[in-house]
Amino acid sequence: WGDGLYKNQVKLIENIAAQIPPDHYLFVKDHPHAGLYRDFADYTKIKTIPNIKLIDPNIPGKEIIKSAIAVITINGTGGFEGILFNKHVFTFGNSFYNECNRVTYIKNVKELRKNIYAQLNKEFKILGRWVNDQRLNYSKGKLKQHRKELLEEIGIIWNAKENKFTTKLKLLSEYHQKYGHFDVKQSDTEFAGLYDWLHMMIKKGTTEERKNKLASIGCDISKLSTNDL
Repeated sequence: WGDGLYKNQVKLIENIAAQIPPDHYLFVKDHPHAGLYRDFADYTKIKTIPNIKLIDPNIPGKEIIKSAIAVITINGTGGFEGILFNKHVFTFGNSFYNECNRVTYIKNVKELRKNIYAQLNKEFKILGRWVNDQRLNYSKGKLKQHRKELLEEIGIIWNAKENKFTTKLKLLSEYHQKYGHFDVKQSDTEFAGLYDWLHMMIKKGTTEERKNKLASIGCDISKLSTNDL
């Protein structure tokens, strides 16, 4: 497999799992016609890796691929299925679909991390633009009701700026409860970003409504100008 470079697939799986982003999972699925062909010790070892989930080989691959961010394979048909579902595919071996623009051939497993992160950045930018379009349509009253309901089911935040303010306000309140003051230091790592957020408001001002919310938790707003953003 993989031009003979990846005979130890368990080691390859471990290496892949170590390079995917935090809060992501690597779903490992054997071919249905070769299910449970590994030694029992191999499955036990794979299951001990926190960010790996073993999948029943009898579950159709397309059902998993539809919900995946990307597909990683040596040169299997799962990669071709990934292309059909518009997923980006990372291969470790020669395959007939390697020339597709949605495929990245990984010559060395050490190259995987940078390629995964680069691809995720592209995907997230595309997703971000799409989400912003939905928010814009919502604000203009142009978003169809069924789409609005579907987006709300998965917890979309319609006003990202207001949500950021609410999140920071809660963090500032927690800071005050812990230290008894609002004099956040730039060097504070526990409440990262709070210093910059406060000083940006002092520099540019904020809305009357937000000033009132800050005052409600006891924060001195005398240095804040009113700016209807």
